[in-house]
Amino acid sequence: MSCTRPMGLARCMPTSTSPAAPTVRLRSPGEIVSAVPFLLGFAPEASVVVIALRGGRMTLTCRADLGDVLSDPGPAGSIVAATRRSGATDVLLIGYADVRASAAVAVRALSAGVQSAGLRVQEELTVAGGRWYNEVCHDERCCPSDGVLVSDHDAAPSTMAFQTLSEGYRSGRDDLVRECHPDRPLLAQSIRSELLHPADDEDLLEETLVADLLAVLQWSGGSEPTAAQLARSALACSDPFVRDLWYAVVAPAVMGTTAPTMHRAYEVLRKAGQDAGELDADGRAHDPATRDRVLQRVLRFVRNLPDELPEVTMPALVVAAAAHWAAGDGARARILVERASALPVQPLGMLDTIAQCLARGVGPQELERPGSAGPGDGRESRCIA
Repeated sequence: MSCTRPMGLARCMPTSTSPAAPTVRLRSPGEIVSAVPFLLGFAPEASVVVIALRGGRMTLTCRADLGDVLSDPGPAGSIVAATRRSGATDVLLIGYADVRASAAVAVRALSAGVQSAGLRVQEELTVAGGRWYNEVCHDERCCPSDGVLVSDHDAAPSTMAFQTLSEGYRSGRDDLVRECHPDRPLLAQSIRSELLHPADDEDLLEETLVADLLAVLQWSGGSEPTAAQLARSALACSDPFVRDLWYAVVAPAVMGTTAPTMHRAYEVLRKAGQDAGELDADGRAHDPATRDRVLQRVLRFVRNLPDELPEVTMPALVVAAAAHWAAGDGARARILVERASALPVQPLGMLDTIAQCLARGVGPQELERPGSAGPGDGRESRCIA
């Protein structure tokens, strides 16, 4: 097994109509380890990470809890199924634990399952105590038995490229969880007050709905949306048509060919996004950076909605989860699904669909092609974390 095999990894592009992302080449196990937090969006702990490859290019990144891999064959089976569905032929396995031996046992267990499914394991790496180890290569020149400091690769060209191309990564998954939950008590209180005591002259006509959505997406040229606009936008999400409007604008892959292209409200929203320089002629984000900015606004929309009013918050969380899932941001999509699933209210059918797809590594572009064995355009999918 070579320890210097070049590999091209690109940040996720979930649909065939998205522009190609710059390619980052990883040339050593150490660079692979350094890339993982950027691919997941956070530094993993007590985890096994699987990077699936086809022709030397990434097709999918998955993460499973270390304990689940050791105690339950279910996660391993789901990862193998997702990997095969992505069209991959090879995988890289990286285990994370406080003790190297624990990570090595999990990696070996998953490696056996992957190989029995006909996939080739290129690397079996472990990370513990800030050092990485190669569990297969024992050449002291490239993979010393006492490991290599992960930080030794901070200045590698690939690491620096990821730092330039991405928003960086969080120190752990808990940081992402906090980003998907309320963080501004006064705003949350104001939204709750608006929901419980709406203005007597509240106008929920189409014009108001469009104006509120434009404010939330910051395509109206104004400042941040008001608590009243956030509250009205959340209330409107209980209407399936309004959710379809959201999907068409922030998660077009979810809609497939059924986007309400002829409806005036959608046309107004799409034109505003184009005028703002963020949507192209097809109504999709121009590039990954633009897509991430829009996702941040969607997240800010739902972040401070009151969970104690679940009938209002559930539909909006489903919209946000769908937007992140469609963009390939599996980590935040899963957290939003978890938050919505914990609400004491009957879940929307779309919530279960997203949850099942995340568990199986299925993207919305695959749902557009019933019976498809995997992505047919050779583009990369992002993490299911």
